[in-house]
Amino acid sequence: AVLNIQVGRWEQCLDSCVEFAAGIYGIEEAGVPYMDQNIKDKLLNQPQAKKIIEKADSLIDYINSEPSEAECKARVGLPPEASREDYVLKYMLRTDEELKNCTQGGPEFYKKYL
Repeated sequence: AVLNIQVGRWEQCLDSCVEFAAGIYGIEEAGVPYMDQNIKDKLLNQPQAKKIIEKADSLIDYINSEPSEAECKARVGLPPEASREDYVLKYMLRTDEELKNCTQGGPEFYKKYL
């Protein structure tokens, strides 16, 4: 509202508003498809919008280039059907020797202390 009064309506917009319209904060989750098209057009026609749109496109490309869960498991030598718990253990400990040195847990292990 302050910018509208100081420099004129739609003469200048905050970058965060343009980023929202460009989809940097998410497309479906942020509600971009439901945004009023006239407002979206005004935001995306701002002088800084071209650079922000390029940033949004590169961010979307990066997100889409992330490996799948099966690819991540394959990188540490696990089959795709391995559990996420096994994946985290294998990723964090890296070697089978470190995995063997982990203490056992669960109710069976603690019965001897009861």
